[in-house]
Amino acid sequence: MIDDKKNNSRTLINLIGIPLLLGIIYLGEIYFTTLIFISIFISTMEFNEMCKKKNINIQLMWIYLFYTLIFITHFISFEIIRVENIELLCILLIVICLSEVFRFKPKPLENIGSSIFIIIWVGLFLNYIVLIRLIPDHGMILTLVMFLSVWLCDTAAFFFGSKFGVKKILPTISPKKTWVGTVSGFISVLIFN
Repeated sequence: MIDDKKNNSRTLINLIGIPLLLGIIYLGEIYFTTLIFISIFISTMEFNEMCKKKNINIQLMWIYLFYTLIFITHFISFEIIRVENIELLCILLIVICLSEVFRFKPKPLENIGSSIFIIIWVGLFLNYIVLIRLIPDHGMILTLVMFLSVWLCDTAAFFFGSKFGVKKILPTISPKKTWVGTVSGFISVLIFN
């Protein structure tokens, strides 16, 4: 019963979400940028919830301020605030380190490390998808290929892994992931590209 509900919701998301995402990739500009930054904010909120379970307190205020500044720079040109501007990132890292001293939270090193990790891993890396989409002439195709590759890899991994996969990769972390699924997903993307 639960699997049927999961499959029904997954099918509904695919029927609505895939055409919507393809349309947003095609339109680009503010639509695509906004979608990616919504994803960045949601991913950071989810990461924050995981950190709370380990009694780690990331610095959401500074992180969200940084994301907002980067989002704005896609539409208003500020020479001092650009994602390529390493000085801005260095200033942010110094502010996070200094403000941690005055927060008096447990695990200060983990708080700083987790804050920096989410800024780079989610904020900056996902922002580069926006920058790729903005490449003249080829940005839309490159972005489309990236998303299609992920969907193809996931679909092939799920299909072959659930049908033929026996040996688990990391059963304690992700109990349903198999070597067969992983290899078939990788091969499917190689063939596609």
